[in-house]
Amino acid sequence: MKEREIEELVGEHDRIVEVVEREWRGQVEEARGQVEELRDVLAEREIESKELRLNISELEANTNDLHEKFEQALAHLEQESDEKDGEMAVNNEEIQKLGEQGYALEEENDRIREEFERVREEEGGGEGEA
Repeated sequence: MKEREIEELVGEHDRIVEVVEREWRGQVEEARGQVEELRDVLAEREIESKELRLNISELEANTNDLHEKFEQALAHLEQESDEKDGEMAVNNEEIQKLGEQGYALEEENDRIREEFERVREEEGGGEGEA
């Protein structure tokens, strides 16, 4: 009877060991699956990260190009502005000269008109005396 009890205990022990071993193997397989899943997720993240780095590099290059074009456009506009300022200064000088000439011509016209009036008065006055 003792032998039978021992055999039953050994059998029970073997079943317990078998159940524990099955559970352990299941947990190991589950852990392996999780590890594979995490590796896949990590690989996807690395691909996304590389794509984002490429996008960032492209955006930086585009930003640098735009900045360079902006600087060139600004320099061009400043040059045009300086040229226009120069043209305006020349035109203002010309306007000033023309204004002075107009003023001088008006004075000359007034002087000639006064002279003409004086001569006319003298001629008119001289004819009346004769």
